[in-house]
Amino acid sequence: MVDNYEEEAKELIRKMHLQHEMMNPHLKAGEIINRQTPEQGLLENTNVSTQNINPSLLKPGPPPTPAPTPGACHQCGILHPPLRQGEKCPIAKVEVTSEKEGKSIDVNKYLVTLRDILVSQISIKQIKDPDKLFKNITLEITKFLEGYNE
Repeated sequence: MVDNYEEEAKELIRKMHLQHEMMNPHLKAGEIINRQTPEQGLLENTNVSTQNINPSLLKPGPPPTPAPTPGACHQCGILHPPLRQGEKCPIAKVEVTSEKEGKSIDVNKYLVTLRDILVSQISIKQIKDPDKLFKNITLEITKFLEGYNE
């Protein structure tokens, strides 16, 4: 056993390279990417042009939908403790149909934006009692919705 951590790490890396060479015999010996510093780019020394990369490929997309699991919640599709009779799953996607546009609108998208605004304002204004703030917001939203007409 090696007493020096650096020597042990080098030995593990050597073993990893040997294992990689055994599993990928079609690669040349020098094709394993060896980076000494994080400043070296991912495409450095690989004959791949960074100028022809489509920027739309780099944009994050929506998260993947969970795979159906036997015994999973019928509302959200995720395996979690069972809900009480008649209870709505808090993870389930909530949609409202827009008659004007003829499509369904994801309510959670707007609630997440509202959450970010609230958290930001609580921090900026240094609100000491957020519970009181949320109660007032709930009252004001309820009043607004009761008087809302299209």
